Amino acid sequence: MVAVGTGGNKINDNSNEFEITLNELEDRIKEQELDLKESKQVRALYIIMHALDSKGILSDDPYSVCIEREGRKSVYPCGRGYPGLDLNQVDGAAKSGNFWFSDGIKILWLEVDKERSKDFNMKLEALKIRKVAEGACFSVEFDRYMG
Repeated sequence: MVAVGTGGNKINDNSNEFEITLNELEDRIKEQELDLKESKQVRALYIIMHALDSKGILSDDPYSVCIEREGRKSVYPCGRGYPGLDLNQVDGAAKSGNFWFSDGIKILWLEVDKERSKDFNMKLEALKIRKVAEGACFSVEFDRYMG
């Protein structure tokens, strides 16, 4: 049970006598956010997703981004029952340093909007994205995952 002290602004866990001030806790959280202790793959995914989002060239379909994982048949989010992968999930993974697919990405499947991508040199964009992915030991396919 965690209790908040009234006068000292402290958190006290009676089960193990651990005591920390709220300010110390906030400082630790900020340090973790700044460190971004994520895996290489989560960091690469973060960079790729934000780059594509800022250019607005991802398809609006929630299944336009799929992650095929190492040694598993299931693909996220294109497997049945999985929601679309969004930036909030990627941001959370980057901050926490953990996501259930961490270090398990084999191929990142990206479906770009053909009309919106005409404004960009997609060959150059694809090369940049593939370089980021290669550094994190996974590949990128610019196509819809068809299973």
